[in-house]
Amino acid sequence: MNIQIGFHLQFDCVLITTDWVCHVLWVNPNSFLTLSAHNKATLWSCDHKIEVNSSQCDEKCILYSATSTGEDETNIIIFSGTVFNEIIIWSPFRKSNGSNILHRLQKHEGVVFSISVNKCHSFIISSSDDRSIIIWNVEPPAEFQNIYDYWNHAKISFNYALYSHKARIWKSIVMESGNILSAGEDGQICLKTPSLTYQWEESRGSQVRSLDYTEKNNLVASGCTTGSIGLCSLNTIPKSEILADYASSNHYPKYLVVLSNTDTYKPLKVFSKIHSFAGVTAIWTHKKFEDFIIISSVGRDGTHRYWKVCTESETMIDIRLEILPTKWPFLIVNSNIHGVLICGFKESNLIVYNPTEQTILANVFCGGGHRAWGLTIDNSCNSIYFVCSSSNNQLERKEISLNGQHMLLNGFHSMIINSMAEVNDDIMVTVSEDTTVRLTRFNDKIHHLLTIRSHISSVRSVICLPVKPNVYIIVTVGARAQLKIWSLNIIDEDIYCEKSASHLLYSIQNKKLWRLPPNEGDMRFMDVCVQYIAPKLIIIFIACSDGTIRLYRYDISNKTLNLLLQSLNYNCCMLKMLKIQINNNDYILSTSAKGLVFFWNISELNYERLEQTSLDIKPVYQYNLHQSGINCCDWLELENKYYLLATGGDDQNLKLSVFQCIVNVIFKCDVSVFVHSSQVTGVKVFNKFVVSASVDQNIIFCSWSFDMKNKSLKLSPLTSYFTTVPDIHGLIAQQIE
Repeated sequence: MNIQIGFHLQFDCVLITTDWVCHVLWVNPNSFLTLSAHNKATLWSCDHKIEVNSSQCDEKCILYSATSTGEDETNIIIFSGTVFNEIIIWSPFRKSNGSNILHRLQKHEGVVFSISVNKCHSFIISSSDDRSIIIWNVEPPAEFQNIYDYWNHAKISFNYALYSHKARIWKSIVMESGNILSAGEDGQICLKTPSLTYQWEESRGSQVRSLDYTEKNNLVASGCTTGSIGLCSLNTIPKSEILADYASSNHYPKYLVVLSNTDTYKPLKVFSKIHSFAGVTAIWTHKKFEDFIIISSVGRDGTHRYWKVCTESETMIDIRLEILPTKWPFLIVNSNIHGVLICGFKESNLIVYNPTEQTILANVFCGGGHRAWGLTIDNSCNSIYFVCSSSNNQLERKEISLNGQHMLLNGFHSMIINSMAEVNDDIMVTVSEDTTVRLTRFNDKIHHLLTIRSHISSVRSVICLPVKPNVYIIVTVGARAQLKIWSLNIIDEDIYCEKSASHLLYSIQNKKLWRLPPNEGDMRFMDVCVQYIAPKLIIIFIACSDGTIRLYRYDISNKTLNLLLQSLNYNCCMLKMLKIQINNNDYILSTSAKGLVFFWNISELNYERLEQTSLDIKPVYQYNLHQSGINCCDWLELENKYYLLATGGDDQNLKLSVFQCIVNVIFKCDVSVFVHSSQVTGVKVFNKFVVSASVDQNIIFCSWSFDMKNKSLKLSPLTSYFTTVPDIHGLIAQQIE
């Protein structure tokens, strides 16, 4: 299947409504109907750009879904999915017996999220918060003249219900063939036919929120919360055929084996129970570098482990671990289209999983792995063939095509991106509430390099530190007071990332909730800074939600991590940290949820003796700049030992403050502007201008000037840009000469 972008669309604002629009229906080329979230229908004129007519349903309630059909204004029928678990069928501009409601369908036990009607109006399909898909039979009247008469006198009855998803169902569609398509919160797209139920996944860890199809080309398009758009051909769904029938003799095969000649080698090292007691089921060699080889293994514990094999020292290092969507992976294969694939069993289904994109390519019923089976991949036709013995003593073959799924638009994180850091000129590392760490290359195209799922909860902050050319240390911190350190190597166009250290402040083994202070159980690491103190030694500074600053020492050579000390508890959440220099001395600047700014002099710390002392570090200076939390900050050195601090907070305030340091840090003056209508979440200060970003989706440029003689500071807005990125959490800006 060849896919090309044939044209671009440009949208202009024609009309503005005062309520959420749940559904739109073109009545004719010059007019259309909108249905609001409060069950009100409005007819609009495109030529005059005005409201022509409107009608409120007799059932006044909030809608979660809607669809409609009709020939003209007097023959429009609306299907409304309400918050009261009902489907209301009503006519906006005609009434019967004094009411515009024609039918009420009551069978769901949750909010109705989706309604679909087939073209011949013979049945209705609906999906709900109760995870069910209900099919309603529509018995047409003996005689009718128009659409209104048809639905007014039709008899609608419950037919049957389906349960094919493990979470809420956002969309369900009935196809002309009678097959049913559905997508849900579990990230699965389901095709229900009279003979089988087939599922596939667009993006792991995300929800599929939109779904549509074309019967002519037999294609299904889907969009999920990562921002990706997928396209799947229904012509490539797995096909089954019977190869043999053992019912008469009752002798069916117990084993299916593929034989090959192998040589015998002496093992260099034995790792015991790396995949639990059930053992390793498959091993794959990924890349061979000059000094080492990257291999991976899967086992019956449902994990995918990556290993670094050093060729000179003949040692093997555990790089990282990923959780698979199957507890019984049994094979790693290579395909021409998707690269390395992992095949495994999940309950009674066969799973084909792409570990690079972290998506399930196929989910096929096979009876489970406790039967006789065999699998092979044919790269000439890009298909996987699976043979198994069935419960009725038959030998079945299933063909799984790998050509069916295409990603029209690649997605990103499925939840809020909390922080990002630059690795080099074209590689960025991002962390998110979805617990993942992503490495992405930004050049002519956005190319996903690696997704790491290792944190047990949301990841709050990330920082990248270059160690030597093409070698970097990445530090990530997040909820549950978790800290992880990664080593990243870039070799030509290839990268490999290994976990160097992991730390939980309160590990599961040592965590006794009754011994902890009341606020310690939910403590989070909010932000992180790093500092070199020796060629192979770095200090990690972490801002914590319990109001403390914690210091860790990490040895790059030995990969050891130690907690050195922590500050006093300042009874407010520490939000952000920034490493700065004042008079050639190193300082850490931290901000709090109470609008405070703290200056910590780290040049005076004796890191060699910190482990032998129990003294708490204290800030050398603090000042209250905002009424509430400070979400972002930046620092700029001026002349004559003056320094400029830019901050943005929850109080919608963008503030510039001037400090001077001759002996101590002294506050001189400040100025602020309220240019944003919501919390300021990102700021970057340059010479003569400052850039800020906010949850209001505006990026604003302001000019500033400082009069040293009069100790006065001016800040004036220059221009603003509206971005389509909702809920901005930060920005990285660079000035190009």
